[in-house]
Amino acid sequence: MILITMSGLGYAAWNDNITTVVNLSSVTYDIEITEWHVEKTNSYDANGNDIILGDELKIENVLGDGQVVGLQIEANPIYPGWELLMVIKIHNTAESWVTNLEYKIYYSLDGGMTWAETTVGELQTLFGVIYTDGFYLGPGSDGIWGTTDDNEPVTFPINPCNSVYKVEHILFDAQDRIDLQGEIFDILIEIIATYPQT
Repeated sequence: MILITMSGLGYAAWNDNITTVVNLSSVTYDIEITEWHVEKTNSYDANGNDIILGDELKIENVLGDGQVVGLQIEANPIYPGWELLMVIKIHNTAESWVTNLEYKIYYSLDGGMTWAETTVGELQTLFGVIYTDGFYLGPGSDGIWGTTDDNEPVTFPINPCNSVYKVEHILFDAQDRIDLQGEIFDILIEIIATYPQT
């Protein structure tokens, strides 16, 4: 199982003191992250030091059992219209088992103590977050991730010792959501690896 946790997505009168944390971790270590990259973001150089990646947008590998089992992503500031599009390569380390990947979405209002399962639509209604994703073998024929000719089904099989790409797109679309100012919540995207009998 791989977990993506977004926490600290709080809004304090749309100011520049906003932090987003995303954690991606695995408890089984039968799948691992072998590479990742930011395809697109509109994070900006808030402090004027000509550095965004590593400053306003920090991404660190989380290690477990000698492999990358997670990513910690912190974006500060975020604002209405802020977005992040990441591509994460997930590898099936099992030598003899096909792995099926699928995902579920949860949210928490108490700092991750309790989680409620939700949907993409409800995520937008509750928090103004538009979340889109997909499993892919590579970019489309046009070289762009997320086009119709490269998308795979929600449940995606990975053969032993093979990889798949997971595109994660988060857009904060909360310009007219005054009710979210000052609120803090967590979003959890759980990517589940199962091993069907053959």
